[in-house]
Order: sequence, then C-alpha cells, then structure tokens
Amino acid sequence: TSSTSAEITFDETNHNFGVFDVKNGMQTCYFTFKNTGKKNLKILNAIASCGCTDPVYPTKEIAPGAKDSIKVTYDGTTRRPGVFRKVITVTTNAEVNTAYLYITGEMIDASSTALTDELDSQKKSK
Repeated sequence: TSSTSAEITFDETNHNFGVFDVKNGMQTCYFTFKNTGKKNLKILNAIASCGCTDPVYPTKEIAPGAKDSIKVTYDGTTRRPGVFRKVITVTTNAEVNTAYLYITGEMIDASSTALTDELDSQKKSK
C-alpha cells in the first residue's frame, strides 16, 4: 500500500513557457516534487518525447518528506517556430511508478513578424 512505500507528489505537472522568441530558444523550468511516502524515493528515469527536451533528475534517493526537483530544458534553437507540447515520462520506485510532466509554449520568429508588420504598415500608408 502507498502508506509503506515511496510516493512522488509534484507541485505542478504542467509548465507553460508562454510566447518566446526563437533567439531565446533555450527555455528551462523546474518541476518540484516531494516524497510523500514512507520509504526513500528513487527516480529511475526521466525520458522526454523529443530530443529537443532534456530532463535532468536527481540520482540520489529522496528521503520521506524531502523535496527536490527535475530540471527540464527545451531547446528550440534547431526547431521551427510554432506551438509545442512535450511530455516527460518519469519512472520511480513508488507504488504508482510512472508520472507525466508536460511543457508547452509557442516559439515565434520575432524578426520575421516585425518584418511582416512593417510591410503591412507600408501597404496601408500607400
């Protein structure tokens, strides 16, 4: 039962980076969690749905009641602008051994947007 095993509880399981420019294509967030179980928690793996997303998780065991975090970096520098949603699958030694984290956002190319706006305003002024 969960009362005698490790249990991972995340503060949040979704992070929205919002709208950001391709020049700032590297975006990082932290998913904070707590071991709400009775035994040491061990994260066995954290795998992203895409190579553009890099989760880094603690390799040490997390004592009952202790907190830590998983750092997730999205690298949009080699991606096309647009809306994205990535999933990070976290595997632990907890009774419910799989947790899912989600990152979302929209990367835009501000230089092309500014150019388009400028062209539009030039057309309107003629």
